[in-house]
Amino acid sequence: MHDAARRYLEERYRELQRAYAKVPRRTGNDYSAAAKRIFPRYRLVEAVLVEVERLDLDHLPERAELLDELRLAAEATPEPTPPGPEADAVAAERALFLDVVERLAVEDGPPSGPRLPYRRVLTEAEQQDWQTWLARRWGVTDLRWHPMIDAPPPADVLVVRETLVRRKEILAFRRAVRDLGVRRVVELREGGPGYLLDVDLVDPVYTGAEGVWTSAGVDWVGYASHEDTLAFGGVITAGLRAWRTSGLAHPSF
Repeated sequence: MHDAARRYLEERYRELQRAYAKVPRRTGNDYSAAAKRIFPRYRLVEAVLVEVERLDLDHLPERAELLDELRLAAEATPEPTPPGPEADAVAAERALFLDVVERLAVEDGPPSGPRLPYRRVLTEAEQQDWQTWLARRWGVTDLRWHPMIDAPPPADVLVVRETLVRRKEILAFRRAVRDLGVRRVVELREGGPGYLLDVDLVDPVYTGAEGVWTSAGVDWVGYASHEDTLAFGGVITAGLRAWRTSGLAHPSF
């Protein structure tokens, strides 16, 4: 049931993003009517998905309680919306998700499709703990690391140009993480929630928000900056040693 709700929200988010990309964004000094109908919808779906993913896949509540949690997640509000077309769009999108939840409530049978990889939103306390551990071990400051902090880099730091990183490099990074015996990675993003992720979901890239990655033990760190750099330190760099001579390495490091 949790998987089905999460899958619906992920697919709906992508659908709304595609629709938003196709409409004219502005009319004069204001957003277009089409943009106002779509943008609030995918902001709501994004907020509801965050609430759904606060639930731990390893410790989900019983069916009745889970249904209540999903209904409660539907009440997530990304930002206040005054009465009008935008508020109507949010209400309509919320009703769509609630319809999905109610269908799940009466379904009786095995889930369709493979189980989605693990992803859970960290609590505020967990996120603060990880930031503290990263600061102590690696000097990460306000989710900033090398080369964006004024401190000498560790001897094993590897900095690469993010614009040169492609799918094969992402897969190589994931292999290097798995080779360390790591199953789940912590991702902290500037201005957003932190996550505990299955390795298969980790994309160490800049998304408009700076990102930091590590795992239990904090014996490695990754950092994506807005200056076209990805930096890695600790035991992960051994698995990425081929990057030093591949043309990915940043010329300043």
